[in-house]
Amino acid sequence: MLTVKAYSTADAIRLMEAYRVDAPMLVVIQNGIGGLEAAETLYTGLVAGGIADFGAHRRASLVEQRGPGRLILGCRSRDCSAELVSLKDCLAMGGLDTVVVDNIEPYRWLKLAVNAAINTITALLRVENGALLKSPSLAELARLIARLVEAEASRHGIRLPLDAAQEVLRVAFMTRENRSSTLQDIEAGRRSEADYILGPLAGPGSPLEPLYLALRGLEELLGARPGASSGLLL
Repeated sequence: MLTVKAYSTADAIRLMEAYRVDAPMLVVIQNGIGGLEAAETLYTGLVAGGIADFGAHRRASLVEQRGPGRLILGCRSRDCSAELVSLKDCLAMGGLDTVVVDNIEPYRWLKLAVNAAINTITALLRVENGALLKSPSLAELARLIARLVEAEASRHGIRLPLDAAQEVLRVAFMTRENRSSTLQDIEAGRRSEADYILGPLAGPGSPLEPLYLALRGLEELLGARPGASSGLLL
């Protein structure tokens, strides 16, 4: 199970090769679009994807689950349900609600809509997820971002399993006390996964491009983005 940040996928797989970690299946559980694709290209065995729809918060060496939710497992290129059953059963024994689906893509894009809305807004404003429910304007902004992601998924021939705008507010409520992973990255001065959450949606002229540039700019000011200039760009 590979749970590193999306931008560290390639490095993690190289480490696995260096330490001769040889497993018949690699399950990639992370945010955004791009990490799973990289794993499929680099790893020789079967690669499945995983989506966690609950929040998490790290306290020293412990990770707290924030809000009830489940883990969704599946493959992109084919139905690998049979290969995932034993993992599902194992996780269920530990108390984690786990579901296996025949195609992970609709669920990945639904999670992308949630992350693009919640993570972006909370990181830029530095507020907890529940702030989206306290401000009608922020709630409408979250719904707008979700609908834009849903439209992009449709252009790729992917139909989301739930209404993205409603799902964003549901997740914001269930994780209302949580600080999104992107906000936690910003607060810690780390690079975020903006390139994988907003990047795939923010081409030139996209309505999401300004938000993507704002997040990148925040990382540059914090020194968290490689290649950021220390001088004035004049």
